[in-house]
Amino acid sequence: MNDKDKTKGKLVNELAVLHRQINNYKRKESKLKKIKEEMWVKENAMASSINAIAVADLDGNLTYVNQSFLKMWGYDSEKEVLEKPIVKFWKMKGKYVEIMDTLFDKGDWIGELVAERKNESTFNVQLSASMIKNKSNKPLCMMASLVDITEHKRAEEEIIQTKKHLQNIINSTSEAIISFDKDNRVSIWNKTAEFVTRYKQREVIGKPITKLGVFDNSNEIIDHIKSVREGHKACRDELILKTKDGSKRILRVSSSVVEGVKEGGAVLFVGKDITYERESHRKLLMGNSYLISDKDNTPALDLFMDLTRSGYKGLFITRANPEIIKSMISFVGVQILLMNRDKLGGFGNISDLDGLIAKIKEFIMKHTNSVILLDRVDYLITRFSFERFAESLYQINNIVSENNSILLLHLSPSVVDNRQMSIIEAELQPLPSQKIEDIQIEDELFAILKYIQEQNQNNAVVSFKKISKEFSLVKSTTAKRLGMLEDKGLVFIKKQGRLKTVHISKKGKILIHKRKIV
Repeated sequence: MNDKDKTKGKLVNELAVLHRQINNYKRKESKLKKIKEEMWVKENAMASSINAIAVADLDGNLTYVNQSFLKMWGYDSEKEVLEKPIVKFWKMKGKYVEIMDTLFDKGDWIGELVAERKNESTFNVQLSASMIKNKSNKPLCMMASLVDITEHKRAEEEIIQTKKHLQNIINSTSEAIISFDKDNRVSIWNKTAEFVTRYKQREVIGKPITKLGVFDNSNEIIDHIKSVREGHKACRDELILKTKDGSKRILRVSSSVVEGVKEGGAVLFVGKDITYERESHRKLLMGNSYLISDKDNTPALDLFMDLTRSGYKGLFITRANPEIIKSMISFVGVQILLMNRDKLGGFGNISDLDGLIAKIKEFIMKHTNSVILLDRVDYLITRFSFERFAESLYQINNIVSENNSILLLHLSPSVVDNRQMSIIEAELQPLPSQKIEDIQIEDELFAILKYIQEQNQNNAVVSFKKISKEFSLVKSTTAKRLGMLEDKGLVFIKKQGRLKTVHISKKGKILIHKRKIV
């Protein structure tokens, strides 16, 4: 090869190398351009984002904020915020260290914080922060996306307050409110339901009907709920509940499907406790004062509460602990007075017998349909003597009689002697359910009464037909004898559809007990 050819070949090689270099440069230039475009898109995406975006160095000083950040915090220029510590823009209350530790340990943190604007006003923010790292996993800076959730929090708080308000309404009503969800689990159990059954909400909420010992016949309730769900007209019925202490309460209830519930199928029971209406208070006479002689004040309180639920205006005078009083009757519209020299728990107080008479008279004169429960009279007897208390009782009884009201006086027999008890019994009436000394029944009636009690204790249904069969009686004779027992207040008859069931009353139980003692 001559020199000319060698030179030509060298030039070709150099041109080839140069061509490759040009192509490599163009590829790099194109790649760099693409990177720049991507960076421009990302930068503009951050700058134009409706969410506030901020970047801070590892010392916690701001190095970048977008317009949304400035607008959200009320600043006009980046110069006002850049190089400033991020803690300046928050009401963190000690959260700063926790957030920074989490970012360095885990790489991200999400939560809610209270932010502080330029004008020192505050607002709620949802913060999503992350640690930006290089390929070697070394932290470079911190970046956060921020959303103003003030309106959301306000709406959330309004929902919470509305829910609390509705719950207060549900709990303050004098009627028991019980709701079942689509799976027949208890979803609402208000304070009145608690009071009637002695079961707390936490003991029944979320539990199915079949797993609770509250309902006398769970299968009947399930069938009733099914009927309501199927669109049958909301109806009224009686519901028997078993209390925690084993006794039974009768509720007259209305039931209906709860409209607007997302999952559907919820059924609501609203009921009035009519137990004493059946056994006692329907026979109480206005203008009378009644003695409730019992070691425990529960029967007196139950009767008093039942009367207030029936429309009477109630005055409760007691020595009980204020917190216990609130847990018992805070949900019922009852005026409460404490027999104490000082005011406690926000209640009014009575410090002497003259004050007692004046307060009762004032209440009775103000309310035309009133009932007064005077509890813990042992305090009055001990402090002022029995004679002075008896004189005051005569005056109170006259006020009650003249103004057509009802007085219930609870007294534990152990605090007075026989003479003192005789004086009180002469002035006050016994409850109709306890007045048994004038009742005389034939042996065949007593046998039926004992049978009814035994069947009731075994939770067995006592029907007219069952009694006829047990005592070999014709239908008309059975009806006549049960009518005689009902007239004397020893039993009450309940109609369930075409079936009539018979239940012994408290008065009947007392009579049987008295016969046993004699």
